[in-house]
Amino acid sequence: GITVRNDTGVQEGGEISIYYDPMMAKLVTHAPSRAAAIEAQATALDAFYVDGIRHNIPFLSALMNHPRWREGRLSTGFIAEEFPK
Repeated sequence: GITVRNDTGVQEGGEISIYYDPMMAKLVTHAPSRAAAIEAQATALDAFYVDGIRHNIPFLSALMNHPRWREGRLSTGFIAEEFPK
């Protein structure tokens, strides 16, 4: 089956120290195939809501929906090539 898990140590109303780890949560998906896991991750990211802090959810969502990412045609230069500043 498909598994979606949100690993986080922060809860609504909680306080984040100025010494926080910048990774506040980790959204993990597992599925029988890479394509199914990517689709589950894209769906989960579209439903994920974070308020009050800056986050990279729009970038991660764009990444999951990028054709090269979905096809697995990746290199160490992928982000610089496809998402230039």
